[in-house]
Amino acid sequence: MAVLDAETLAPATTPPPARLSKISQEDFDAMVQESIDTFDMEPEEAVESALEECAMQKRDVSAICKKADGVNAREALPIVVAFRKLDAQLPKGVPLPGTTEQTTHELDAAKIAEAIDDVRSAITSCSDDDERANMLCIAADVGLTGCALYACRCAAATADSALLVNALHALKDCLGAQMPRDVFVHCKGSIELCAYLTTYADDVQVATATCVVVEAAASKHEASKDAHVKAGIPTALVGIFEKHADDDAACLACVEAMRRIATADDPTPMQASGAFRYARDMGKGGGAVAVLSAIKRRASRL
Repeated sequence: MAVLDAETLAPATTPPPARLSKISQEDFDAMVQESIDTFDMEPEEAVESALEECAMQKRDVSAICKKADGVNAREALPIVVAFRKLDAQLPKGVPLPGTTEQTTHELDAAKIAEAIDDVRSAITSCSDDDERANMLCIAADVGLTGCALYACRCAAATADSALLVNALHALKDCLGAQMPRDVFVHCKGSIELCAYLTTYADDVQVATATCVVVEAAASKHEASKDAHVKAGIPTALVGIFEKHADDDAACLACVEAMRRIATADDPTPMQASGAFRYARDMGKGGGAVAVLSAIKRRASRL
């Protein structure tokens, strides 16, 4: 019979690795150019040399355009071109929905919609997950994540709910890597999402799309989960779940968002996981009863 001592009970996994320090595109380009000038390397060889040096220095190159003259090469990337186009269509100072402040800006819904579609197309055109993650990090580094978050405000200000839904889905697409989720937290995105969940609680399409973004932002990101909780998103999710209890898509999106917040899945957490506490609080706040009621209701249809 095995003896359950302290060593046996200790977790078998090693502590998560620390996050790497980032290097700017300009500094990376300087490393490449130095190799070309000093050692007469070909551009491709100089890029590989710079990547190897960054690996030895434990530098994060996830947001780097891995080409010679990367600054200019980065600007030519479809996702960066799409970001610049979207950014040009969004006036500054549009208020968050649910506030008493009214927008006085003229918004061209058709042009905003076209620019949002271009962003989504650029993301989906990536050949594989690794390329998509690299492109999303590059785009986040130049400002796409914050722009996509703000585009939702502008879409809401047009009073076109279909445009808002598409903008929310574009934001979800932009959050498919760690760095964009870092930016999302920095931009206080959870507060914005909670505003959509409460302001548009009766609009099942907007509420569902917002739940999808909540789940994407919290994926493998402890700081985002914590920001969601502090913004009041779990309470808003329970409200959406109860209000749209008979809508399968809304309930599924809501449950996935709740589950993600209550899951400790961040591979490199910068803070201790609060997943257990979040799950407990959501359960006490009506989440457990709401989910159980939904299960019973759907089981009765079988």
